[in-house]
Amino acid sequence: MPNSMPQCKLLHHGVAANSSPKVIACIPRARSGDDGDGDNKHHEVDLVYASHLMLNIASPREISVGNDDENVGVGGANDNTNNNIERIWNVKQTLRTSTSLTEAETATAAANVSTRTAKRVITCVVQLKLYQDNGTVKNTTADNDVVVLVIGFSDGSLTSWIRPREQQDWKEHVLLVSAADDRNDPSSSSRISLEEAAMAATKGRSITDIDGFFGYYDEVENENEHDGDNNKHNMRRLNLSVCACSSGGAQYFRFSLTLNNEFSNPNQATIKATKRLIQTPSNTVKFNTIESKYGEESGDDNNKNSFGMFLVGTAAPRHNKIHVLVVPPGSLENAIQTAPIYSGSLTGHEDWITCFDWTKNISTTPINTSSDQGFDSKQTSTECCYLASGSQDGVIRLWKWVTTTTKMTAARTTSVEKDAGDFSNPIVSDDDDIDLDLEEEEIEGEARLVISQPSNYYELTTSVYLEALLIGHEDMVTSVAWHPDPKKLYDQDLILVSASMDRSIFLWSSSGESDCNNVGNNSDGAWLPIARVGSPSGILGGPVGASLLGYVNIQIEPEYGRWIMGHAHGGALHFFSCEQAIQAIEDDNISNKRQDEMTAEERSVQWKAQPCITGHFDEVTDLCWEALAGEYLITVSNDATCRLWASMTTSLDAWIEISRPQVHGYTLSAVTSISTINHKHHLVTGADEKEPRVFDGTHSFLRMLRMLSGRQRCIEDNTTNDGISRVDRAYMPSLGLSNKDTAADGADEDISGASTSSTMLPLERDLGSTSLWPETRKLFGHNSEIARLASTASARTCLSVDFSTPYIDEVVVASTTKARDVDSANIRLWDVDRNRCLQTLEGGHRSTVTALSFSPDGTYLASSGKDRRLCVWKRKSASDVSSEQNGLFFLASAVNSSHKRIVWSVHFCPYKPSILASGSRDGTIKLWEIVEGEADTSVNEYSKFVPTIDGGVSRQSNDKAEAVTSLAFSPTKSVDRSRGILAIGLENGFIQLWSVPIITSSNELKLEPPSLALTFDAHICHIGAVRKLAWRPTADDNNGPSVLASCSSDNGCRIFSVWLQKY
Repeated sequence: MPNSMPQCKLLHHGVAANSSPKVIACIPRARSGDDGDGDNKHHEVDLVYASHLMLNIASPREISVGNDDENVGVGGANDNTNNNIERIWNVKQTLRTSTSLTEAETATAAANVSTRTAKRVITCVVQLKLYQDNGTVKNTTADNDVVVLVIGFSDGSLTSWIRPREQQDWKEHVLLVSAADDRNDPSSSSRISLEEAAMAATKGRSITDIDGFFGYYDEVENENEHDGDNNKHNMRRLNLSVCACSSGGAQYFRFSLTLNNEFSNPNQATIKATKRLIQTPSNTVKFNTIESKYGEESGDDNNKNSFGMFLVGTAAPRHNKIHVLVVPPGSLENAIQTAPIYSGSLTGHEDWITCFDWTKNISTTPINTSSDQGFDSKQTSTECCYLASGSQDGVIRLWKWVTTTTKMTAARTTSVEKDAGDFSNPIVSDDDDIDLDLEEEEIEGEARLVISQPSNYYELTTSVYLEALLIGHEDMVTSVAWHPDPKKLYDQDLILVSASMDRSIFLWSSSGESDCNNVGNNSDGAWLPIARVGSPSGILGGPVGASLLGYVNIQIEPEYGRWIMGHAHGGALHFFSCEQAIQAIEDDNISNKRQDEMTAEERSVQWKAQPCITGHFDEVTDLCWEALAGEYLITVSNDATCRLWASMTTSLDAWIEISRPQVHGYTLSAVTSISTINHKHHLVTGADEKEPRVFDGTHSFLRMLRMLSGRQRCIEDNTTNDGISRVDRAYMPSLGLSNKDTAADGADEDISGASTSSTMLPLERDLGSTSLWPETRKLFGHNSEIARLASTASARTCLSVDFSTPYIDEVVVASTTKARDVDSANIRLWDVDRNRCLQTLEGGHRSTVTALSFSPDGTYLASSGKDRRLCVWKRKSASDVSSEQNGLFFLASAVNSSHKRIVWSVHFCPYKPSILASGSRDGTIKLWEIVEGEADTSVNEYSKFVPTIDGGVSRQSNDKAEAVTSLAFSPTKSVDRSRGILAIGLENGFIQLWSVPIITSSNELKLEPPSLALTFDAHICHIGAVRKLAWRPTADDNNGPSVLASCSSDNGCRIFSVWLQKY
């Protein structure tokens, strides 16, 4: 690491996916020097998922945990100990959307910024396919040199993220802003008209789904007039064609981007065309091509034997349709002014259509035809593919698309050309539909739709037949996907995977064979579910954090189908791996005969649950490290859960959620660890209720810690270690909020139909039920909701400093509430072990106390809040305490109007207890020194600074500084012992490190002003207000990196490694 400036790296981002159904996509993994995970063929795919306004890119990684002789786990997941290699998914990269704020909003008060980001989320993510010059579409990106993502938002705006296939650097391009935004600076009146039309098309409506394609055209060489060598730079155009669905219908857009060979920042995206395609509220869209291989053998590639189409599923109250819109020929020409043309619709679904998926062409059959109507004999071929459509009516419909390609004797003019550039033809509306009940009475075997697409020498005629109805789900079908390699897995031509809100994922197969020759008849076999995967376990009737409410989406590993990912409502991403398929791919020692002999039951057990991607799905309000040694991170959230995160590696670059001590009925607002050498794994939480609650770790949790540490951490049996009586697990009661230590008081748990597990790590179903900690006591006394918690144990983050105060080993917990009057604006001090309130600190504040911090030696308690008053409470010495009623602390000093706005955070220096920092909404940070006089104590401000706005967010005005919402002193001392490192979090989500003076009264005149040491890269920062920063406890002479944790209103908690030793 460099010896001049600190550096940081994102180790972990723990966050759940948004609960919108279309926010997950699989992309090819970028090759880099960091891919040192062994065999790369398991790591060819990354998973992109959206959380709040961030894109998270997760990669799989294989890690060895535990020992071969250990048989430990959570929730009974102990059945596979032959090897201890766990495949986990970790977020390695995050992308921060630059469209989260307008320029005007970044210049306004921070409160407006926070309000803006809270109302806007990502609703859909899609990877566009490459539409090649010969009219074919690349369904995978194996041969593409760029990866293109298009993102839709809840306010109707669109952006695109693009990166070269072999690189990790992404570039964002704003495609369409919301109609409510005003940030355009168009260069011509024509562009104004087109952009206004595009913005008016969405009208701020939430985008429910997107799909489309992209293509290259117009490679241009621009001469650089200012270059003395008269160099020329190759440029090329990237054309994006997308269809976006919303409650206002389906809207078509064409965008144009300019890229150069060095992949530097492209020009602003230009809207080339837009058109309303469907007026009926639309829920889903899918782009596909009908392709024919006829003519390839003769080398006749210039004739485009294919055509593209958009399928749009409506969201009407009843009688919903699948509208088919064909993309005209010549869509990649320079003057792109074409739009999809309505070609008919398919009926049958009674409720909202939620999802589509296509198979590839599965057969090619030569057909002899007569020479009537100008066609040559033996010049016709037939291919077919299948479309699966799901709906909220719980039914999956399979449609067979049979395409006949005919070579004509002479060229003929297409009938589509007259409408190719027509953007004024009427939009499709269902208002005047005929009685759709009559359409269901069509003759069996008759084509539901016929599409003809002529070209110069070929004509493609596609007939659509209803193949089958798949009935088995008990709730709405949310996602369907065709398995990419069913032959190797089940010796079947087709396998369909479907997900539903009934908490199940089904694999469907036909007992017959797919045959395109029988175009007028359905297949002989029936479609039946052959396997069910899923994790329905959890607390029956429990909250989202303790039970699975259903799956909103699925993804399948695109090359071999080795794993299925289920996106659960609540944001957890469940993984199910078919180990039999992996073994067959790697070793090729499983014959098709053995696959044929396997029963359905034997096949179903091959899908086993793997470790999940988990995280909070609402604002994370507070966090802290385990107080004794920082073994794990504790977070609480408005999603009413408390979660524990631990590292699986000594390099701290792979973190997982290992326990969920509390799943509550109220939103959680505060947490503090009170672990000591005599009582480990002990914590207190506060919620929107009046009582802080105390929890103890379980035996199963300690076994999990031991397994992750690989026996390096000596955790003995608790009866001989700390004398604390522990239970193996806790139970959530059916009626009540307190976790119980006996099963008799627990709620019913749903374990029927749960997939078997091949992991020793806890799954989402275990985290929400079997990983709970028992509640040992409540702390009664407050009259309103808990606002903040702090403890003397958590204040000691610099482990190499020993303090000699007589009360250093005592653990005191401080709590505050949301004050509705002066009487409730107090601070209560607790002795948790004896379950009593030691003292109520009154007279210091007049409104809610939002910031608390103990000094590391336990002498001082600093508090501040909405009244802007900074109070320092001092611990009485033994000689001063004349009676128990006098209490332990007294108000030693107070500074009225310490800041101009509410004070959000205060923190003591961990190795100099007399130094205190405070941060406020007014954008200032102040440093204070507590000076002990002969008769009194004073708090003196000795430095003040305003953080600079950096990290790529532009501002039109710096009149109002960004609010400081959190700060924390690093436990690692600077090389210059007169200075320290202070981490600050801002309301715009950015994190900075500042070098600040650490003074004593003797050298006050020698101060150098605070200086900016490091600004974290914008893409690894939060996009919402930083609620809390906390350094992992460590020794100040630590040779490795320091570890900083942060949490935010964007639902995420982040862990960073920061190198400070040489600074």
